[in-house]
Amino acid sequence: MIERFWVDKGGFSSRFFPLLFLAFLAAGCYYSRQNRAFLKLWVWQSYYHLTLLLSVGLLFLSVYMVVIALWGPAGALLLGFLFLLPAQLQIRRYAYFSASIWETKTNEDR
Repeated sequence: MIERFWVDKGGFSSRFFPLLFLAFLAAGCYYSRQNRAFLKLWVWQSYYHLTLLLSVGLLFLSVYMVVIALWGPAGALLLGFLFLLPAQLQIRRYAYFSASIWETKTNEDR
């Protein structure tokens, strides 16, 4: 990923989206572990659904690559899926099962 920043000549999104995606994921996991609200609840629920779609896409693409015998890229995509899974579960708990955190945030906003 580091090499991509120096070599890739694409636009902003192609160069920095993976880094921003992972930074946002790390922020969600951090604030979840700290039991503190960060941003709005709907942001984290939407982000969870976005990562869910990404994970399903990675899984289906890796299965397709196994079928056409591209073992290396399929393994890399499967590792990406396995890397996202624990963080995704943490974001799910943060967005859907941490009501006390978000009630405090809502009371502070009033």
